[in-house]
Amino acid sequence: MPGVTKRLVLILPTPRGHIEEPVVGNEGRVAEVLGISLETVRERVRVLTRRRELGRTGVYLKVEPRPGEPLEETVRRLSASNPFFRRMISGRRG
Repeated sequence: MPGVTKRLVLILPTPRGHIEEPVVGNEGRVAEVLGISLETVRERVRVLTRRRELGRTGVYLKVEPRPGEPLEETVRRLSASNPFFRRMISGRRG
């Protein structure tokens, strides 16, 4: 089956292997071959290009609860000491 890699390369199977074509600049053909909307292809190009340029974005937090500490207490403690965590759990992004 044809498909697209995360490197934005269209893979077209052949009886003896496959052919690779760039997705960027060929979005219309890719949408037609895969049977999906052009908008879907453009969105994936946008997301994967941004990821390549910026890397994966996000904040990673590794926390171990204190021995015997309930999860709720760990969350309260982190909220009190970490403004980024507090914003994330309250639903505010900015």
